[in-house]
This record gives sequence, structure tokens and C-alpha cells, in this order.
Amino acid sequence: MGGLEAYLIASSSVGALVTQLADARRDAEASARRVDVLQKERSRRFLGGVAAIDAGLRKTFRSLCKHGDASFEYASEPAILFAEGVSLAVKPPRAEWTRFESLSGGQQALVAVALTLALHELDEDHAAAFVLFDEIDAALDTHKVQALAEHVATRRNGQALFVSHRKELIEASGKLVGTYMRDGGTQSVTVSFA
Repeated sequence: MGGLEAYLIASSSVGALVTQLADARRDAEASARRVDVLQKERSRRFLGGVAAIDAGLRKTFRSLCKHGDASFEYASEPAILFAEGVSLAVKPPRAEWTRFESLSGGQQALVAVALTLALHELDEDHAAAFVLFDEIDAALDTHKVQALAEHVATRRNGQALFVSHRKELIEASGKLVGTYMRDGGTQSVTVSFA
């Protein structure tokens, strides 16, 4: 009798465990479906963001480098994209498409400026208040510096702050801040342009 009673108790426990297992499997399947939906949404948004940044990069680079182009290279399949990442391809004027790593220092600086400005101009409602460049123009020729000054002058949101010794940027600026040493300390002078 004791064995039969133990069997009935165990059998009842097994039934409850089977029900719990079925519930757990249902919850796991629902969670897996939710994860799948979230991963697809993440991929869709990420690809949309990459495409928007790419469009901004192309537009900005073309304004800085006439007859040149720059673009992202990436897989549209999310699994491959997240495994391989995004790379930059650049077409300098009168040259073939090449990888960012193969460019000269001045060309890389120009692409970096174009990408930075494109990122800051992507979402005007949430744009950074300012972007700071420290002598980024040192490796650029006069025409590229002039194009940079003209492009920055057309920005509607935020400020672009340049540490520069190039007259093209100085002449295109709205305000000039100079610093100098005096009596063991740093002094500054500000000149606003109309």
C-alpha cells in the first residue's frame, strides 16, 4: 500500500512538472520570437543609420573635394555586417576607388573631417552644440581648406571650432580667438567679424 501511495504522489508530481515544462517551453518560444523581432528591428535601424551616414558622407565629401567621392562598404545581410563591419572606400579626383588605409595623410584627414561633419549634421534636432578640430587643415591644400571653410559656413546648427593657422579658415570665420603668453600666464583676445 505504501508503494502504491508513493507512486500516486510521484505520478501527481510528474503531471505538475509536465505542465510546468510545457509552460516553460511556451515562454521560451515566445521569448525566442521576441528576440528574433528585436534583432530584425535592430538590424533594420542599424542599416538605415549606416545608409543615412553614408549619404551624408558622400554629400559632405563631394562638397569638400570636387570630382571626388567617399562611401561606406558594408554587407546588407546583418549577420555578415555585424561580423565584418563597415569600411571606407574613397575616390580622390582623377584616381580610382581605394581603401581608406591606402590614402595619403591629407586625403585621410579630409575623409575624417567629412565623416565627422556628416555625423554631426545627420540629426539636426540632436546635433552637438559644437565640433572642435585641432589643426586638421594642416595636411590639406589651399583649395581643400577653402572648400572646408565654405562648407562650414553653410552649417545651420552648432558651431565649428578650428585651431588653425590657415588664412582661408581665419578669413571665413565669424570670430577669431587668439591666445598668447604674458607675465607667465595665458591671455586671450577675441575679434568678431561682420
